Amino acid sequence: MWLEGFFFTGDMNLLNDEKRNKWLCVLLLIAAVIATSWPVLFMEVAKGHDLEFHLMRIEGILSDASWRNLPVRIQSKWLDGYGYPVSVLYGDLFLYVGAIFRKLGFPIITAYRLFVVCINTATITIAYLSFRTYFKNRMISTLSAILYACAAYRLVDEYVRSAVGETLTIVFLPAVAASVCMIFTKEDRAGRIKAAFLLALTLTAVTCSHTLTTSMLAVVLPPVCLAGLFVFCDKGKRLVRITDFVTAAVSFVLMSAFFIVPFLDYYLTVDIAFASDEKMSIQKHGVRLRHLFDFFSDPFKTADGDIQKTPGLILMAVLVCAVIYVIVSLTRKVYFEKHRRIVFELCVSLVIIFMSSHIFPWDFIENNMPLGNILTAIEFPMRYLAFAILLLSLLAGDLIYGFIKSRTGKEDANRILAAICCVVCVLCIFNVVHLCIYNRTFEKKARFMQEEDLGRWEYYAMDFQLKNTTVNDLDPGIKYEGLLDMEVLSRNSNDFLIRIDAGPEYGWVQLPVFNYKYYYACDLEDPSQVFEIHEGANRTVGVLLPGSYSGILHVYWREPALWIMAKIISLITFAGCIIYMVSGSFKKKKQEAAQ
Repeated sequence: MWLEGFFFTGDMNLLNDEKRNKWLCVLLLIAAVIATSWPVLFMEVAKGHDLEFHLMRIEGILSDASWRNLPVRIQSKWLDGYGYPVSVLYGDLFLYVGAIFRKLGFPIITAYRLFVVCINTATITIAYLSFRTYFKNRMISTLSAILYACAAYRLVDEYVRSAVGETLTIVFLPAVAASVCMIFTKEDRAGRIKAAFLLALTLTAVTCSHTLTTSMLAVVLPPVCLAGLFVFCDKGKRLVRITDFVTAAVSFVLMSAFFIVPFLDYYLTVDIAFASDEKMSIQKHGVRLRHLFDFFSDPFKTADGDIQKTPGLILMAVLVCAVIYVIVSLTRKVYFEKHRRIVFELCVSLVIIFMSSHIFPWDFIENNMPLGNILTAIEFPMRYLAFAILLLSLLAGDLIYGFIKSRTGKEDANRILAAICCVVCVLCIFNVVHLCIYNRTFEKKARFMQEEDLGRWEYYAMDFQLKNTTVNDLDPGIKYEGLLDMEVLSRNSNDFLIRIDAGPEYGWVQLPVFNYKYYYACDLEDPSQVFEIHEGANRTVGVLLPGSYSGILHVYWREPALWIMAKIISLITFAGCIIYMVSGSFKKKKQEAAQ
């Protein structure tokens, strides 16, 4: 099994006849993939808020990727060719899937459609496998996976905001929760190390998807893990679990070094404008109580002029039912078998929803706490709803599990659960149908968007812009002084070859490229002849040449040795973790076969 021993030990086999429902689960999961992908499979694609931004990122990867330039760091097409370090500061590993579709010849929007289908398939598959080890039951796992994938917030993220990075992180959050809970429950050291490596892998996947969600996970995960240790682990077992979390943290840092090292290098040493440099005052953008129960308004623009901000009808009903259950259980002392787990999931869900609200003191944190400006760089507190839909999906499974276990015998449970699962899944599809109805009337469509429709590639090109530069009226031409002759031979991505004949005193060449860190200049035939980079007007790349120089000037951007070393460390760590996990599974299968 992909994930085993998820969460708590004990008899979790609610149903003995799960094999009977195997194909029903498969059909429901396939139906969920088709339903959540309906807007890109059978409808015109809505031009969501960030659609152009992510299409530009995919096109940038396609344009600049080569065997010598992997992964792409500085995308050369942005801003009339002036370049933009979006790949240094914004994880884009999984966007290579979209770039591969483009490389295969699919048009931009078709490639994006296929990419979204891949995201939905991965979301439902990973959620099901994670929940399968949690509940030990196919039907409940299917139900929770469909609730998660069809959550209104996830669909709004995917189709209204077109927030590809955030939608990608939602793919991996169930696996993050699964690996954490495996660390809680595994008694053998090898099993916990395997879980720690799985946690490192999934955290790396989140980091390579969306930087802001990674910072949010750094806020949520440590206190939740600490609380879980005290709630679910005996006192004598907590310390060894902490060492397992340390193992996961170290493995994560090494595995994601290929992204973290360049990110920190640019963040700390390059004079770039970041959103965290200024006061964000995000509290006013927080979710209000009416937003959580706003199930039927236009997802693209509600009555108050904003997008829909709710986990959805079913998940909010689950939250209300859980609150009622806890109150009744306290007064009547009637508990479901997994009462402690239900209470834990409910409490964490309420805290996370509170963090997404307009009453959480985000402005106070920004103005009075160290690193407060980094915590508020998320722009919209509603982003925390991504964690809430995960907890509410788990909570739904536990409530249904507890209800059926307490009300029925095992012989009836399978049939009742199958019926409940089908009914709830139909209700989940309501969120998709609701989105599709308003998608048809949304006035902005992507239709037949081509590369030229992306314009100057300036969309969102301000967050990682060099300070004291302007992106208005950029001159695409090369400027020079003191040259007798100049001919541009080629430009390939961020590499320039220019034939130069300098005058007797000096030569000066200013390229239409922003001078981000690690541009170099040398003579093509004699690379040991290195020329200094001096910033030109508007902080562009300028090269000062000696008098009477004649040759081919090679100006290029290259990763430093530290970045290359980080890539090697990441590859070695990744390979080591995979080998350990796979070999452990083989050993376990051999032992089981021998017995």
